[in-house]
Amino acid sequence: MKEIAEYDSQFKYWNSRSKEENEIYPKYYETNIDLEIPGIQHGYLLIGSSYVGEILEDAVFEIIDITGKIYGVSDELARELCEKLQEQCLGEKTPNNQEILSYIDKVDEFMQQKYAESKRTVLIANQKKLDNWLQLRKEEYLLRVKDTSELDELKDKYVNESDFRQKIALKKQIEILEEQKQKMVRAFHNEMSTLEEKAVNMQKQFAEGILVKTQLVTKIVIKF
Repeated sequence: MKEIAEYDSQFKYWNSRSKEENEIYPKYYETNIDLEIPGIQHGYLLIGSSYVGEILEDAVFEIIDITGKIYGVSDELARELCEKLQEQCLGEKTPNNQEILSYIDKVDEFMQQKYAESKRTVLIANQKKLDNWLQLRKEEYLLRVKDTSELDELKDKYVNESDFRQKIALKKQIEILEEQKQKMVRAFHNEMSTLEEKAVNMQKQFAEGILVKTQLVTKIVIKF
């Protein structure tokens, strides 16, 4: 209930912010006011969005200092900064593009890591499924190796068979089946290695489908 109430509060607040139409982005501003951000006095605030393809994955509201360290921004702090950074406090400037791009790249990398971390639970769950699948395949193979029911049946027939020709044919079947069992025993490690490699490739393909590269769209950069 607490999380729902917090989400509802965030939704109402951010949905009520004015939306500028037909603006050209990104915009670069500088401000001299003290933002009173814990742990940092000077740096940059980057505002924008992170996309996966054409789908908005996450809002970007990140603070980065001149060393490239990124500071977490709570919803409460974001609101405070939005109230402080009114238009009259901002001066539109011409940025040092090379410097700003380096910070944008840092935030881009951070958002990619954040996206990857958000998928970690899904990847772990899929890995567990594959581990179970692999274990079941191993157990199934061992059961087939240990299953002697068909061989026992043939041996019983061989003992009880009185016809010489039929006895020879049964003996041949027993020898073939025993050789097949031996081949399965000898091939166990190769078979398991093949299954393990298949499981690794399946997880890799799953991860590649999940961990696609996000695209950072920066709308506003504020130097403070």
